[in-house]
Amino acid sequence: MHMPAPSLRLILVFLLTGSLGTLAIADHEPVSLDWQSQKGSSTLNSDGLCTGYYLPYQASPSEQKLSTDPQPLYTDADNSEYDKGITRFQGNVEFRQGDRQVKGDSARFDQNDGFVDIDGHVTMRRPNMIIQSQAAQFNTNDSEAQLNLAQLAVPSSELRAGAQTIEYHQDDTVTMREGSFTFCAPGDNTWAIHSNHIDLDPESGMGEAQHAILKIGAVPVFYLPWMSFPIDDQRRSGFLFPTLESGSSTGLDVTTPYYLNLAPNYDALITPRFTELGGSSLNTKFRHLGQGVKQELELDIAIDDLNADKKRWLLDYNNEAKINAQLTSSIDVKRISDFELLDDYNLAHQGTEKTSIISKAGLNYQGKTPILDTASFAVISRQHGGTGVPAYDQLPHATVAGGGVINQDHQAINADYFVDLSRFTRDTTGLTGSNKMTGIRTHFAPSLGTAWVNNYSFIKPKISLPITSYQLSDTPTNITSNKTRTIAQFEIDTGLLFERALAGGYLQTLEPRVYYAYAPYQQQDDMAIFDTSETSSALYGPNRFNGFDRIGDTNRVTVGLGSQFLNAKGWQKAKLSVSQMHYLSDRQVQASNSSVTSNETLSPIYGVMDYNLSPHWTSNLSVTWSPNFKSVNATSANMKYQPSNRKVIDFKYTEINEGSQQAEASLMWPIAPQWTIVAKRKEDIRNQQLQDEIVGVRYANCCWQASLVNRYWLVDQVKGIEHGIFFELSLKGLGQTNKQLTPGKKVSMGDVMKGIAGYNEYTQ
Repeated sequence: MHMPAPSLRLILVFLLTGSLGTLAIADHEPVSLDWQSQKGSSTLNSDGLCTGYYLPYQASPSEQKLSTDPQPLYTDADNSEYDKGITRFQGNVEFRQGDRQVKGDSARFDQNDGFVDIDGHVTMRRPNMIIQSQAAQFNTNDSEAQLNLAQLAVPSSELRAGAQTIEYHQDDTVTMREGSFTFCAPGDNTWAIHSNHIDLDPESGMGEAQHAILKIGAVPVFYLPWMSFPIDDQRRSGFLFPTLESGSSTGLDVTTPYYLNLAPNYDALITPRFTELGGSSLNTKFRHLGQGVKQELELDIAIDDLNADKKRWLLDYNNEAKINAQLTSSIDVKRISDFELLDDYNLAHQGTEKTSIISKAGLNYQGKTPILDTASFAVISRQHGGTGVPAYDQLPHATVAGGGVINQDHQAINADYFVDLSRFTRDTTGLTGSNKMTGIRTHFAPSLGTAWVNNYSFIKPKISLPITSYQLSDTPTNITSNKTRTIAQFEIDTGLLFERALAGGYLQTLEPRVYYAYAPYQQQDDMAIFDTSETSSALYGPNRFNGFDRIGDTNRVTVGLGSQFLNAKGWQKAKLSVSQMHYLSDRQVQASNSSVTSNETLSPIYGVMDYNLSPHWTSNLSVTWSPNFKSVNATSANMKYQPSNRKVIDFKYTEINEGSQQAEASLMWPIAPQWTIVAKRKEDIRNQQLQDEIVGVRYANCCWQASLVNRYWLVDQVKGIEHGIFFELSLKGLGQTNKQLTPGKKVSMGDVMKGIAGYNEYTQ
C-alpha cells in the first residue's frame, strides 16, 4: 500500500526525534522562567505527562492599586552610589513600579531621562508574564523595556519563547525579533515556531508571527507567511489545522477549517473542502447557547459537484430548550438533496442512514401533580431514499403518564395510567396490501398496584387493563379498519432476602424471586402491526411483545435465584443470578398473524455471573441454556484487567447456537512513561474470518501527542477487508489534525479506537 511521502516523513520525524526534545529555542536555553518542577510530587497529574508549571507573579495589593501616571519607583540593592543624577546599584538589585518587578545583579539609573540599564541574571515580571535575559534597559517614564538574548513565558497558557531581542511596550504588548515560541516545558524543544517577527498582545489574548516556520527539532516541516495563535485559554477566531487525505471515492481530499468566535455564547466553524473526484463543497456549523436554549445548525453545500448537475446539500438542525421547570422542547431536523451525497463526499451524520433520515420535533413535560407526571408531544418524519417500503412517519406521537396514591386501611394503592397516541402515515404511492395501510392507534393502560416491602421480603401485585383502539384507512381484507381490544393483565412479583456471614469478613446474600403473570387469549390476527415485535426474554414483565399492536396471552411463572458476595466495605466480589419461565398454558398470539401455537412448557435458563478477582480484575459470563434441546443457545463472556486508566487488557467471547461465534481481544498498555501501545483483534471463529485488527502506538507528553494506527477491518461480505493507516497529531496550544494516510473510506481515529477498551475515555 502506497503512503504519501510527506506525511510519512512527518510521522518519522516525530517518532524518531520527538521524544528527545533537547534542541534549544532560538539557541538560548532558559534560565528558569520561574518553572516549578513537580517530579516526584504528589501534585503531579495522574498521567505523569506534565512535570511542572510556571509560578505566576503576583504584585502586592498596594502596588496593584497604583494608577497614577507616572507611577512611583521603588528600589532595593545591597549597595548603591549616587552622583549627578545617576545612581549605581550593586548586588540583588530590585526595581518595582506599579505591577512590574525587575531584578538583576547590577544596574545604572539615570534620573535625568528615566532610563535604567540592568545587567546580570535579569528577570522582569508582570502579571502573567516573565522575561529573563543577561542585559536589559527600561524606561521608568513609560514602562518601555528592551531585553537582549531573552527568554519569555506566559504562565496561563504555558507559552515559552526566546529571541535575540524582546521589546516590551507601554501598552503591555511585546515584540520579539529573530525568535521562536513553543508550548513545551523548559528543556523540551520537540517543536517550535520560528519567526523573524513575533507580536504578543495579552489584552486580546492573541499572538502573531511573520514568516513562521514550524520545526520538529531542527527540521523545518511547514511554512506560513503569517499566522496568529492564542496566548491564553480563551476562544479565538482563526484557522484550524488543515487536513490532506486520500480516498478511493474522493481522490485527493483537502479541508481548511476556519473557526469564528462570534460571541461568548455563539460561534461558527466554516470548512471549505476540495475533493479531486467530487468537486468543491462548503460545510458550515453554527452553535448558539442562550438562556435555557441550545441549538446547532450544520449545512453542507456542494458548490462545484463533478458527479451531478443539480444543487446538492445536507441540512442538520438541533434545538433544545427549557421553557420552564417542567416543560422542555426539542427539534431535530435533517434533510438531504439526495442520498448519494453521503457516499460521494463520505459524509456521516448521526441519525442518517443510506435509505432514510429521521426528523423529530416535540414538547416534553415532567413534573408531579395529583394526576399528571409526564407528557410528550412529537412529530416524527422520515425522508426516504431507498427503493423498498418506506418506514412510517408518526404525525403526531403523544404520550401521557400519571397517577396517584389511594390509602386503603393504611395500605397505599398506586393508581396509574399511561396513554400513547400515534398517527401512522407514509407515502403510499405504488404500495399495495398491508403496506398501503395508514391510521391512528390509541393505547390507554390504567393500572392498580400495591407493595408490601420490608428488610427481608417484598410482595408487589398489580392489575392493568390495556385498551388499544385503531382507526385505519386502506386496510387489506384480513385487517379490520376500526377495532378496540381490551385485555386484563395480572402480575405479582415476590422475593426474599437471606444473609449469612462468611469467613474473611464477607457477607453472602441469597435472593429467591418468583414472578407470576396472567393475560387471557384474545384473537388479534385482524389487527394491524405498525411497530411491534416479540422479545425473547421478557422475564419479569407481563407482555412478551415490545409494542402495543399485540398483547400476548400468558399464564406463566418466572423463578429466579440471585446471590451476592460482599466484603466488609460493601465491595462486590461476585454476583450470580439464574432465571427461567415456566409456561402453564400454550401461547397463541403471534406477531406474524400466523396460527402457530407456542407449546413449550419451559423457557431457556438464563444465567449471569459477575466475578471480580480484585478491584482491577473484572469478569462477566452469561449463558442461555435450552432444556428442550438440551443445548446452549447463547454464551457471552468478558474479562478485563484495568489497574489504571492507561492500562487495560480486555477479552470478549460470544456464541449464538446455529449463528455466530466471535472472539475479541484488545490491549492498551504503556511501555514507557510517554509511550503506549494499542492492539485489537476480532475474529469470526466459525467462518474463520477476520472482523477487525488494530495495531498502533501513541506518544504523549505535556508538549505534544501523536498516534499511529494500522487497521484491517471487514466492511461487508461483498466489499471484503479494507486497510487503513491512521495518524493523529496534537500540538499543545495549536490544535489537532486527524488523518487517514491510505486510500479508502474515510474513518476517524475516534471511530477506529472505539474497539480499544478504555482508549477514548483515557485520551479525552
